[in-house]
Amino acid sequence: MGQPYGLPHGLPLCCIGATEGLPPGAIERFSLRASADAPVGGSAIFLPVSSSRRCAGFTLVELLVATTLFSVGVLALAGTSLAIARLERWSARDARAAATVESRLELLRARPCFPRSARDSVRDISELWGALAPSDGVALLFDSVTIAGDAGWATRTEAFRSATPCN
Repeated sequence: MGQPYGLPHGLPLCCIGATEGLPPGAIERFSLRASADAPVGGSAIFLPVSSSRRCAGFTLVELLVATTLFSVGVLALAGTSLAIARLERWSARDARAAATVESRLELLRARPCFPRSARDSVRDISELWGALAPSDGVALLFDSVTIAGDAGWATRTEAFRSATPCN
């Protein structure tokens, strides 16, 4: 593909100046401008522009500011992703504890008329459960779950109670 219409042959699009054997200052810096007399086919005309800069580009200060802003954004994103991962871990542990309680209470409801109790522990979840002797034909079921804490969360205990008829 050749040079755009209006640009002297052999000159680069940036830094037009002392190139191709031309004396310094023979050709001024050119800028792409839309023009009504551009040839058919979408080309444009390069018109001279008065400028004290010979090449378009970024200064070192602009690059440093952009790099700093980008770094701050990446660090903020990394911090946010760590917080999200921690919350996911805690919610998974809470879901495991809720599933444990639900399962235990269903087992106790299956045979509520036999008094019994026990203590179980799986990973970071401790459980104390039992079925109390029926009185007035109703057995009281209980399950107490303790979830171990870690960074940012204290150990907490939640108690669940249920009553079921004895047949």
